[in-house]
Amino acid sequence: MKKVFIMAMVLLTFTMSAQGNKSERNGMRNNNSDFTPEQIADLKTKKMTLLLDLNENQQKEMNKIHLKNSIKRKENSKNGKNRNGLTADERYQFKANSMNDKIALKKEVKSILNKEQFDEWEKGFGKQNKNNKSRNCQNKRSLK
Repeated sequence: MKKVFIMAMVLLTFTMSAQGNKSERNGMRNNNSDFTPEQIADLKTKKMTLLLDLNENQQKEMNKIHLKNSIKRKENSKNGKNRNGLTADERYQFKANSMNDKIALKKEVKSILNKEQFDEWEKGFGKQNKNNKSRNCQNKRSLK
């Protein structure tokens, strides 16, 4: 009986420490709320330059796009703190606007990048969306 109790305590300790580390890592993930939209745009452009080897003209154009999007995202986060109280029509409008913005972004990026760069950007963009979807599913499961 004593051994069973000790094993249960060890198992409980490992479980609690593993959960604590996971939440610490989530807190460290890309917390851009402290940055200005200009800083966010600059960092995104530099990251994209490293990944896609952008030239000067492409960097300037992508920086404009990133700046516009980061300003819009900051405004949306200030205005839309409580999205839980939206009606079905308001949620639909929000999602439709979001999809229209993504379509416009894709067209703008396609006009700036060459074929190989655009293909690589699409792979990364799709991968990013997959990660967000899986993270959202995990968050929904943890809330139940």
